[in-house]
Amino acid sequence: MHLVCSMGPVLAIGSELPTLEAAVLAGAHDFAIDPDGDELLARLRLLAPAPVDPLCHRPAGRLPPGPLLGSRARILVVEDDADVRGLLRDLLGDAHDTLEAESAETGVELARREVPDAILLDVFLPGMDGFAALRLLQEDPATASIPVLFLSAETDDRARVRGLEQGAADFVVKPFSTAELLARVDKALRAARQGEHLRALAETDALTGLPNFRALLARLEEEVKRAHRYQHPLSAVMVDLDDLKTINDRLGHAAGNRAIVALAQTISAELRETDFAARYGGDEFVLLLPHAVAEQAWRFAERLRRDMSGVRISEDMPLRGSFGVASLERTPEGSAEALLRAADAALYRAKREGRNRVCVEPPVGGTNERGASVPVS
Repeated sequence: MHLVCSMGPVLAIGSELPTLEAAVLAGAHDFAIDPDGDELLARLRLLAPAPVDPLCHRPAGRLPPGPLLGSRARILVVEDDADVRGLLRDLLGDAHDTLEAESAETGVELARREVPDAILLDVFLPGMDGFAALRLLQEDPATASIPVLFLSAETDDRARVRGLEQGAADFVVKPFSTAELLARVDKALRAARQGEHLRALAETDALTGLPNFRALLARLEEEVKRAHRYQHPLSAVMVDLDDLKTINDRLGHAAGNRAIVALAQTISAELRETDFAARYGGDEFVLLLPHAVAEQAWRFAERLRRDMSGVRISEDMPLRGSFGVASLERTPEGSAEALLRAADAALYRAKREGRNRVCVEPPVGGTNERGASVPVS
């Protein structure tokens, strides 16, 4: 067996499957059984590292455990041959749960509805083939991250290389051994779990545990598109902690961090299931409230402001904040950037008018030219 490295990731190459399985469990990222030159290059290209993200540092060494041996996953099998489906059901049944589809069209629909952990997809299917199905899965945010393993009786290396280059997690040639099938499925599940873990690290604020600025921008775009598509309102609330400099100067930066965490916890306690909150930066947070018009968002912000006043940083220093509210209200106009800018303008006005208050901007895309300020009570 040989280990081929490409800037860190490890590809195990050999002719004995048990040895290759051991290499994967020891930390190799992929394996290939006596590959030719084209397959080797295709697998190495898949392992080439993505650009380094300053928010996300991948630990060297082994992949994180699971969902592997001993942890059941849901595997969607898309195969037109009933005998092969039955064989796969039997082979996978001891380790995983299976879903089944006879055509690519049905498989794509089932994947969108059930969101399985991995997909075994036959390349040559009647109607839509596996390559076209993979493209559809990759274009849908709900299924784009699901690892797809191609199945084929075709021994032509060109089909195998095409599948890998198109983004398949792996390519299994029929007939296959039970050991190879399970090893490749487990490897794909492990890599997918690592990807999810790294994405979570890259989109989570380390201090508060809330989503960070990057996650906010992605979610904001999604919510604005959804609001326009279904013509429902969307409000944004921007919150800034008052007196953070005073807290830092009087009590130290550790106390300032505790105040930021306390604000994050207070926000989280008020969120509905459909709401979203993220740390915008420093001591600022942004909340997205789908289906909430400006008045409802104002009531939410005012309730949050009152909740904050019951939290004490020290005996004589309650938690206080300023709030800016903006909304899209059933209008085809208004971008994510405009909504965020309007909430920021309302927050700036709340600061300018004395802090510890809620200010509301007119609806983005609306005709009302006057904003509102809610006085402190």
